[in-house]
Amino acid sequence: MAADNPYAPPKSNVDTGSRRAIETRPVQVTCALWLNWTSIALSIPTAVYEYGTLGEGPVAVPMFIVIVVLMYGIEIALAILIGQGRNWARITYLVLAALSFISIPPSLARYLQYPLPQLALNASILALYLAVIYLPLPHPGSLWLRKVERASTVG
Repeated sequence: MAADNPYAPPKSNVDTGSRRAIETRPVQVTCALWLNWTSIALSIPTAVYEYGTLGEGPVAVPMFIVIVVLMYGIEIALAILIGQGRNWARITYLVLAALSFISIPPSLARYLQYPLPQLALNASILALYLAVIYLPLPHPGSLWLRKVERASTVG
């Protein structure tokens, strides 16, 4: 009688699908995440300094606030998603970091006018970006960001 019950659970082995190549987050990925949180914290004085150098105008302050909130929101979201093992978040972080490095040469004259502590802070933030990009790349960090697709098994 139980075999004829249409509401009975299936009797086949069903795999859950994709899983991580490794189950626990490697130390270098955790280190990269802490360095990323450090770079976010260190960039706050830079944002305050930039706010102090804003020119006059009705659009300058609101636009600056929107850009800073958007920038921090994206960076925090990417840090959380990289911590969860999302490789696309790491690639997005890499692209955004590359864009920040590309923006340096056109603005170099302006950056060199910064006070020395601010300049050193910005250089340390860029060094942290490089570390955050590199640390998850070698084995086993790369396994954390890779999913292994497994076919469902039936029966």
